[in-house]
Amino acid sequence: MATPGQLVEVMADALGISKATVVQYDRVLAENGLRSKHGRGTSAAKVTARDAANLLTAIGASSLFGLSAKDAVEICTKYSALVSLGTIEAKSEVSKLGLEGLARLPDRHSFGKALAALIECAGQPKFSALDDSSLWVQFFGPIPSARMTVGSKLFGNYGGAKRSPLSARPEPGLIHASSVRPSAIRALGALVSEMEK
Repeated sequence: MATPGQLVEVMADALGISKATVVQYDRVLAENGLRSKHGRGTSAAKVTARDAANLLTAIGASSLFGLSAKDAVEICTKYSALVSLGTIEAKSEVSKLGLEGLARLPDRHSFGKALAALIECAGQPKFSALDDSSLWVQFFGPIPSARMTVGSKLFGNYGGAKRSPLSARPEPGLIHASSVRPSAIRALGALVSEMEK
């Protein structure tokens, strides 16, 4: 089973950022209950797909706002709670691809649950049938939202269930986007599949 240190190494390599930066985000998430945390040595924490999704969200979405690791909890909490808007267009296609973890998600699921399910599915052999152009995970700002595309259709558009007074203002004219490459999802999926062995 993978340890937090292995998650940090895989995340840093997959995203092409320094290990020191990922360690900072990971530490803040662990201190605030957003990453599995137990003992040291052989009793060290074993990370989950949810832990990987939280770390990826904190890093991927904070870049939109020029934020740092100290803001990881706020960013992770805000983006993970985004709700799938409307029905999932790609459920049948995702099911045909054998990605049952995604196919089982109900309408109006959270982005955090969808990203964790995607990472779990990425460790399955059937996931390799997806080409890189048919897998996208994107974070948007300044009004937090996200999008996930799997196969040839949009899997989910994610927005806030409740809008704050600040986000009730008109849509901004400039939108920032941060995209996660399929290779990063595959690397995290491989780590998760190793955890299950």
